[in-house]
Amino acid sequence: MKLFSNAALAVLFSFSAIISAQPLADLSIPDLVVNPVEDTMCVPINANHYQEVVAYQFAIRYDSTQLVFAEVRFNNNGLGINSRNFGMPLVGQLRHLYSPFDTGPITLPDSTLLFEVCFTPKVPNGYSIIAFGGDIETSFLDDDVQEIDSLFLTDGSLTFGEIPTIPLRPGDTNADGTVNHTDLLNIGLAYGASGPARDTVVDGFTEVEAVPWPQTLPDDTNFANIDADGNGTIEAADVAVLNTFYGQEAPGFWNPGGGTSSGRSADPSLYLGGVDTINAGELMTLPIFLGEPDNAAAGGNGLAFTLEFNPDEVDLSSLAINLENSFLGEDLLSIAKVTELTTGRFEVALARKDRADAPAPAGAALVGNLTFRALNNSANENYQLNLVLTPDAYLSADQVTIALGGTGNEIEVNGTVSSREPTWARGINIFPNPTQEGVVILNNLPAGVTDISLVTMHGQELARYPGSQRSLDLSELPAGMYVVRIAAGAEQANRLVVRGR
Repeated sequence: MKLFSNAALAVLFSFSAIISAQPLADLSIPDLVVNPVEDTMCVPINANHYQEVVAYQFAIRYDSTQLVFAEVRFNNNGLGINSRNFGMPLVGQLRHLYSPFDTGPITLPDSTLLFEVCFTPKVPNGYSIIAFGGDIETSFLDDDVQEIDSLFLTDGSLTFGEIPTIPLRPGDTNADGTVNHTDLLNIGLAYGASGPARDTVVDGFTEVEAVPWPQTLPDDTNFANIDADGNGTIEAADVAVLNTFYGQEAPGFWNPGGGTSSGRSADPSLYLGGVDTINAGELMTLPIFLGEPDNAAAGGNGLAFTLEFNPDEVDLSSLAINLENSFLGEDLLSIAKVTELTTGRFEVALARKDRADAPAPAGAALVGNLTFRALNNSANENYQLNLVLTPDAYLSADQVTIALGGTGNEIEVNGTVSSREPTWARGINIFPNPTQEGVVILNNLPAGVTDISLVTMHGQELARYPGSQRSLDLSELPAGMYVVRIAAGAEQANRLVVRGR
């Protein structure tokens, strides 16, 4: 519902002004805690940024089972807001309209108090969201009587009286006694929510008391647990707390360590793609996939998994994961850590920020690209490197667990005393790599090459060329990583090529 229309405002504002700044409206309501309870409790409506605004309308809503509207207190901020700018209070909301017709666009200093909405308590102890929105449309107009695109509204809350607190440890968002990668998933499930901020200054992984939020996850985890930094908003900054306290455990907590998955399950599985032979000492990047064309996974909100390995066979400092082009989305929360609780574990989690599920992939879905360096064994000889991918949690946006399987991935590692790749292949390179246009040139191929093939990271051959071929056209292929296999009789060399977007 609109109290005014653009056409009506066009009549009211017939003047023209030169706009010196981009029209912008950024309003916020804080999260207040009032204890002991007061007869009248006032919540400020703040304009953090307010540039070139001509008129606006919005409503403030609150919980009428907890609060009774008392009054609006005005502030001398240059807008001249008074009682005529407010509609009659409705149950649970207050309408506000500002539309002068004798002034031009107005810019206010940052952090200006617009007005205060005051309430009396209806119950001795309570909580109410104080938020923008109601039965009228929120609308801010510029001098051209156009909707302002740069509009930011932050809701708040009012907690009052003797509210029981809950104990928590910063970063332990799922309250299981330890901080690890699975704690990231709850941040994704509650991302963007706000509630009472904590007064306690965090000094180490110690137990603190917090006012419970009105929101909980389906498993009854209170959102106060998920607000890792205690600032009253669940956001990307909370991941920094997980990084700070990663691996910390509450006293008396027993960590049984991770399990293993030696083979594919009937459920869609995590597995490594790419080559099955690598050289010790060389930095390798291999894709991690979920599901297959005939066994695709459902779309989800957040995924946590562990890569398990022999720590004597992998350079721990080389472990990393790139989530570009991940099936979960582009703008993701993520954490990746080599845990100190149990050796030989690289723990990874990624989660969406929109509190929604990713579209279900049609087949094999790219989770991310794993980078690592295999080490030589004590004899510098060839050996089998076993990399085990174990899913720890895959959750939908409504916190339903989606079943996944894990896999053991065996990779042959050529030691420094082994033959590695043929001598003739060491000068071969591909450029440009990555390629955006799709055409790549094979450089320094010797005369003895018999055939060249283009293979997916799953091992599927896409094309085969004669040994004389010196360019490959990848323009019809989707973005991703591919393997170019170059054979000279019984000998073979592999090169990775990346097809960009």
